[in-house]
Amino acid sequence: MSSKSEAKNKGTFQPDSDVHITIDDQMKINKFANYNAKVEDLKEELKIRQNELKNLEEAGDEIELLDDDTQIPFLIGEVFMSHDLARTQFYLTIFRNC
Repeated sequence: MSSKSEAKNKGTFQPDSDVHITIDDQMKINKFANYNAKVEDLKEELKIRQNELKNLEEAGDEIELLDDDTQIPFLIGEVFMSHDLARTQFYLTIFRNC
């Protein structure tokens, strides 16, 4: 009967098992976890930056269709400022290169 219970317990997790992790191994695990978290954060930031760049490029394409004397509202920080076509294109170029 004991062989059946031993066979049953073979595939299950036993918290009292003899797995020992050294301090060095734990440090390596923590270091890997930190690097992995940083990679995920950088991937998310890259997506955001790529989306911002795409929006700036689309805005540049759209304002090229406007007249030279048209006042174009341009968001800088939290404020919209109206500028002519040349000035707005200048600001778009600056923000694309940042």
